[in-house]
Amino acid sequence: MTGVAEGIGAASGLANLFNTAITWFDYILVAKQAAPRLQSLLVKLDDAQLRLTRWGKAAGLTGMRIEDEESLKSSESFQLDDEQEQQAIRTFQTVAALFEECQKLCHRERNSKREDVRENEIRPFGTAGPNWNPMHRYLHGKMRDITDGRKNRVSVAQRLQFAIYKKEHLEQFIKDINDHIDVLYKIYEPPAEQQKELGKAELLELLEVVKELGVASDRDPILHSAVQNLLKQEAGESSLNVPLDACRLYIRRTLIRPTT
Repeated sequence: MTGVAEGIGAASGLANLFNTAITWFDYILVAKQAAPRLQSLLVKLDDAQLRLTRWGKAAGLTGMRIEDEESLKSSESFQLDDEQEQQAIRTFQTVAALFEECQKLCHRERNSKREDVRENEIRPFGTAGPNWNPMHRYLHGKMRDITDGRKNRVSVAQRLQFAIYKKEHLEQFIKDINDHIDVLYKIYEPPAEQQKELGKAELLELLEVVKELGVASDRDPILHSAVQNLLKQEAGESSLNVPLDACRLYIRRTLIRPTT
């Protein structure tokens, strides 16, 4: 099995480093006993991954036409000049070092436990583990769908999974990752209109649940009217909190079964 350190050496070009960084998020597990406390943080981790892919999309690193570094350079969508490319490569290498350090920290926690790690470490929002919050689980799935759709075709090395055991470790990791994503946005700042369009496309993905609520509420004029107003607001300048509130309402109505 290839470790993170070996993966860093193999991923030297920007297209490879970008795809590798996206994939690393998928190797993060959580300790079963800590999972209930980490759910909202895990969604924040998903958002960091989403921000990273949004930058990659704007910079021209995504898509099935990108198969290697040569095809990246010849792509008409690639936006970085040579200096920006080298700066981005160094930033991704720093991100790689963060994953490596987090992995080492988590392995030390793992080694201090007596229980069988195969029983104790679970995939976030998977079928095993606690009763995951349906709203968090929905957002996790939707954001992962978007990020997976933004990968390129450059193959990446397989890595070892590692589990988060402590809340403070995940909080620090999310902060550090976002700090370096901020650096990428300073190296190459996508045009404001493009960022707006990418964000709107993401919002439309999240709003699928609201549209479904509109169909399901055809015999409920009050709720149906509220949904239509939300969708009209989204078509204008609505904030992200508005459709997410509707998501919460839908999930509570349809996915959380009332106890008897």
